[in-house]
Amino acid sequence: MRARVPRIGGGIALALGLASCSDSFGMPHGVTQQAHDTFHLWQVFFVTAIPVAGMVYALIAWSLVRYRRRPGDDPAELGAQFREHIRIEAVYTAVPIAASSRHSAQNIAFHEVGRQAIMADPDWCGGRYLSLGQNPARGLAVARMAAHITYLSEAALHRKFGRNLQDRNAVTYGFDADFQVESYLRHQGSTFVDRFDANSYLYITRAMDYFDLAAEHGGSLPAAFAGPQPRFCIISFTSDWLFPTSESKALVHALNAVAANVSFVEIETDKGHDAFLLHEPELFATLRGFLTGCAEHRGITRFWS
Repeated sequence: MRARVPRIGGGIALALGLASCSDSFGMPHGVTQQAHDTFHLWQVFFVTAIPVAGMVYALIAWSLVRYRRRPGDDPAELGAQFREHIRIEAVYTAVPIAASSRHSAQNIAFHEVGRQAIMADPDWCGGRYLSLGQNPARGLAVARMAAHITYLSEAALHRKFGRNLQDRNAVTYGFDADFQVESYLRHQGSTFVDRFDANSYLYITRAMDYFDLAAEHGGSLPAAFAGPQPRFCIISFTSDWLFPTSESKALVHALNAVAANVSFVEIETDKGHDAFLLHEPELFATLRGFLTGCAEHRGITRFWS
């Protein structure tokens, strides 16, 4: 009898093993005011633990997520303790998609615009809006609008919206959403505030900006990959200007420098960074081929639909 197994990526079925798909970790729904003063210390730490190789560093991050930091604990020491209990060798494949070893100045700049929008909202109240019964929804919405632009490409925006007007035949010469793209961004912002906490947004984006994989290893990116490594398949998208192909190639070069097993694919698409979330047949084919090859190398029988 053929066992039923979960499917990922539009049709990848894993008969054995674990598929770990990570993005930036964090707590989108916020924390109690009492925990606010200690929350940011351990959250910043575990978010920065998952830079590039999703499977490898996600395991470390998930272990930290389950931990409740106590007063007096040293985050760096905690990280070392957790790493002692994580067997990196147990991870056989890693697929960083549209990733980087650190944020560029442009990435940091967009995050800073979002953070300033939140903190400029009078309802942020210096970060203690929960205890005061407030919510900096306007600032958080603007932060999301700015960030959402970076996930797309100019070609994708033009194809989807162009200069089309929103429910009208002529511009109003006012400040309503005359254009469809304006309405779209406002919708993205207004719906985001219903599922994300403002302080969490501040801490998560700050943690992402602080992370620098090479800096943690004497400024050497290859040194970060020294020792046993999984098989890597690094994927980038031609229209991704948030994490452009040059960033992925830097990872490839670093892995090559330590003789790691790494392959690289740049996928032609006009969907921007968000291409990894959308229907992209070449992405699915690349993942199936890579995982099939890894499974065969280990002598594991897997079935792909």
